[in-house]
Amino acid sequence: NLSFNSIVNLIERYPIEAIETIIQKSFRNFKRRNLLEKTRQEIERLHEERVADDTVPCAPSEEIHAERVAEIEAEIEERKRRIESVHQLALRHFTNRRPILEKMGLFEELMATEGKIPDALRLLHAARSERFRKKEDLRIISRLERALDADAIKIQQIKEEILGLRRLTAFDPCRACVNRDACLQSPKRRFPRRLAERYKRLHKEERRIFKDFFDKLHTLEEIGYITETYEHLAGARVLKHIHIEEILVTEMVLEGIFEGLESEEIFAVCTSVCYTFPRSERVRVRLEGKLQELARRISTIRTSHNVLTAERVAEVKYIYCPDMLHFGYLWARGHSLAEIALLLNTETDVTGDLINAFRRARDLIKQLKDVFSEDPYMSERLSHALWLISRDEVNVID
Repeated sequence: NLSFNSIVNLIERYPIEAIETIIQKSFRNFKRRNLLEKTRQEIERLHEERVADDTVPCAPSEEIHAERVAEIEAEIEERKRRIESVHQLALRHFTNRRPILEKMGLFEELMATEGKIPDALRLLHAARSERFRKKEDLRIISRLERALDADAIKIQQIKEEILGLRRLTAFDPCRACVNRDACLQSPKRRFPRRLAERYKRLHKEERRIFKDFFDKLHTLEEIGYITETYEHLAGARVLKHIHIEEILVTEMVLEGIFEGLESEEIFAVCTSVCYTFPRSERVRVRLEGKLQELARRISTIRTSHNVLTAERVAEVKYIYCPDMLHFGYLWARGHSLAEIALLLNTETDVTGDLINAFRRARDLIKQLKDVFSEDPYMSERLSHALWLISRDEVNVID
């Protein structure tokens, strides 16, 4: 499966058509690619048999094909209008609840989204997390979120229909044949049916190959990382450098989690998204002061709309362990593994897991250096953090 990081880097370098070719040639799609090739060979063979049967001559016409393409383009435009109507429906969700939303102070903000569902969902999720605690207010927000989620699914289905229609614009000799009607009434009528079956199988397999890519591409658009024309926004510009806990770390950067932190605190934050303890291991420390505040802020991001949406689509669970903030901080402050291990109540030796977590955190800091390459202060803090944690246990000798 392509990661979100891979997708933003691909769309930055290649047009969608070129990306589809790259995906088709991937090792993961080897079996499907063989099936596609076999189906294409069957289609070619059927066309050859049909040409050989001169009961009714084959006469493909560019004019007929152009008319068919025009009809398909008209259907695509109609679906684009349906997408716009869904956006207008989203606005009606707000106007129908205007009195209560005005009382909550949300109406103007929601109307300012112009029916853009990802923007409205982000606004509602932020309001739920930060501004509202009453059950009645949360109930209103939940109803709106459910309605908007349903609208988002409709839009995704329509976009998939558009992609399917665009594939039908490829030249099909049977559908563009001048003698098509006569052929369907002749002994050759078996060919259109058999060809239709092969084309249906071909399009089905093509959709399966690209489904994962387009689902994630739509998600990046939904959470506001790219535009509808696949141009990079702030989220994508950060994400293209992040390989560890992609969307979670990207959201942490966008929310300013790393800004103003000391080097030890930066390493602590990175460690918290690199390992989580099994339930059998109990921690003997409590977070205090700035680490406690960082844990609260990261927990809010961890349960945000963008992170949960990415998890659902990618079918992964992003790692976040507040307790690791303390252990990462201690390591950056120069404490030994033995001292840190004493804070755990466990029957097994977990020092190996801790070392792996510290190594991943070091790799994440290197990725953040690329993100903050144009920020001298953050670059200096990140470099200092790497220097602090570079001990024999963490360093890997090539």
